[in-house]
Parts: sequence; C-alpha cells; structure tokens
Amino acid sequence: MKNLKQLAPSLEYEPSTSDGLILKKLRIEEYISQKKIYRSGKYTQSHISGVENGKIAPSLEMIRDYANELGLDFYDVLLKILFAYKQRIEEHIDKVKSGKGYEQEELSSCS
Repeated sequence: MKNLKQLAPSLEYEPSTSDGLILKKLRIEEYISQKKIYRSGKYTQSHISGVENGKIAPSLEMIRDYANELGLDFYDVLLKILFAYKQRIEEHIDKVKSGKGYEQEELSSCS
C-alpha cells in the first residue's frame, strides 16, 4: 500500500527552477541589461545566464546583488521568490487533492 508521500513528487525547494526566472523578469521590468549585472565583477555573463534560465540556483548573496543593481529592496525580491514558491506548492497540493495525474484508487488507499 502506497502512502501519499510516495505518490506525490517531491516538494523540496528547487531554487534553480524559478528563482532565476523571477530575477530575470525583475531585471527586464527595470530595463537593466545582464551586462550591468556582470560588470559588477562578481559574476560572469554565463553564470548570470545560467541562473536566469533556471540551470543554476542563485545564492542569497546573488539575489541581494540583483536587488541592489535593480534598485530594489532585497526583502521585497526575496518575498516575490517565496510567494512564487508558495504558489507552486499550492498548485501541487490542489493537483494531488483532485487526483489529477494519480490513479484514484491509489489515492483512496492512502487514507
């Protein structure tokens, strides 16, 4: 008998899949180029590109540096990232509750 944890994909925090996309969106909204970010000397253009394309997880230091370069408050940027993560969790929970992607009989055997 499978339990719900075995049926559901991992809910572990995956910063590389969305945090960089949020940083990219914020950078574009502020009309800042990647060049300005990597000219600070801390990051290469390829590292920034990897982060913005979801291949590399940004560190908290990098998130802080982005916020500074964009003229945004670090905690506001961090809250946007955490809010997006919360939304992904809620969507996943709704999917599990509705049984989409899982056999209904497998879900009922978990209770």
